Amino acid sequence: MLTDILTYHVVSGNVPSGTAIKLTEATALNNKKIKLEAKEGALFLNTAKETTADVKCSNGVIHIIDDVLMPPATDNKGASVELK
Repeated sequence: MLTDILTYHVVSGNVPSGTAIKLTEATALNNKKIKLEAKEGALFLNTAKETTADVKCSNGVIHIIDDVLMPPATDNKGASVELK
């Protein structure tokens, strides 16, 4: 479960904020979708708000968010299910 949570915070490639803000979703390393939405002058990943954009690192770029992203649950066939 920890691996699933951690890999849900990583997207392959270098995605600067100028690109991310134009997207509606991204696929995390665990192959689950993250909803991206520009609203209130900020970028939201699911319900987490980006607080700092484009922190350059040797292996990519980091976007700091104000919450932990929890990957969607999956059924026993690997299909995503929405928790209510």
